[in-house]
Amino acid sequence: MQAAPTMSPAASTSAPAPAPSEVVDRPDPGLARGRWEAPRWAFALIAALTVIGGLVWLAITLRARRAGS
Repeated sequence: MQAAPTMSPAASTSAPAPAPSEVVDRPDPGLARGRWEAPRWAFALIAALTVIGGLVWLAITLRARRAGS
């Protein structure tokens, strides 16, 4: 039979880690919590401009294809 494994001397003499003493205040969940804080309307504006830009690009592309045909 094998003997039961024993703890190493280093593991038995080490003290437990101290408890953290720093208190961290987190912001409320939502859009203002991210890396770049901005009001809600700014995100809506960026999304709307992206959609409008995509539609303009699509219209220009389709117009160029019709003119080339």
